Amino acid sequence: NIFRWSILLAASFAGVGVAGAVSWNRPAWPYVTAFSFMISIILLMTTVLPGIKALQISRQAGHFMAHFERHGYKLAAAGYIEPSLVFYSGGKIKLCSGASQLCQVAKFSPDGRTPPVRVTKYCVLVDRRILKKLQAQRLQFWIQSQYRGIKVAKGRSTRLTILTNVAPALSGVVRSASKK
Repeated sequence: NIFRWSILLAASFAGVGVAGAVSWNRPAWPYVTAFSFMISIILLMTTVLPGIKALQISRQAGHFMAHFERHGYKLAAAGYIEPSLVFYSGGKIKLCSGASQLCQVAKFSPDGRTPPVRVTKYCVLVDRRILKKLQAQRLQFWIQSQYRGIKVAKGRSTRLTILTNVAPALSGVVRSASKK
């Protein structure tokens, strides 16, 4: 589907060139070229870019986290703090500055120990750096999903992991759970 839109976009840019060549050295030349280029950019922004999944990492992760929030989990994030993530997750997300603050908020149990009976259930989004710190502390958590994409603000690739501090008991809440 994105290939088809890309072909249309390429044809649109070719049209910009043709329109510029036809109207060259005429009074309307700058206006014709600018108008046709503007149409091409609008086509790019409305058809091609929204179809690129790697640019929608906040939307994918936010919707997945919102599903957990509807099932009684509190939400937190560390290492990947984007306003779009807050928006797509429903706005009720605790943003943590690092792994230590995240551990204070989400109360992960040490590996091999049963979590306390009255622990608050958290669904947490972390980047690769925070995930390594949690693993180094040998904390118990369950990976629910992972996303690879582009962090648009920085223009770099990133890998995000959604995990919980308790094993999900509700069927249908988790698509793929694996204890870490």
